[in-house]
Amino acid sequence: RAAPADQLTLSSKAAPIYYDVSAPFIVNFSEQSNEQVRYLQIKMKVMARQQNVINAFAQHEPAIVHDLLMLFYSQNYDDLSTSEGTQALQQASLRTINDVLTRLQPTAGGIEAVYFTSLVRQ
Repeated sequence: RAAPADQLTLSSKAAPIYYDVSAPFIVNFSEQSNEQVRYLQIKMKVMARQQNVINAFAQHEPAIVHDLLMLFYSQNYDDLSTSEGTQALQQASLRTINDVLTRLQPTAGGIEAVYFTSLVRQ
């Protein structure tokens, strides 16, 4: 008996490959909260299912890190106090990474997920 199509899709996916971004991101906020200096530190991993995507990420990591720093710097401290704000930043990070990969190595494909392994607001 054949398995339903959705089960075939799930079982035929390649195993995830995780890549640890080399250093934590530490930025101050361009829009401060209550006139106080605030900082954000993020550690992240990315996931793809093809080694060539991970290789492209590693090759272009300096450009990706630059664009992510600009993204993080533009955030509002208070917006990141909610799970919705943090999830929105996670999705924006994924878009930023894939935009850089598309621009610099269009044949590589894209990162499937971004995981914040540490997020500290201070």
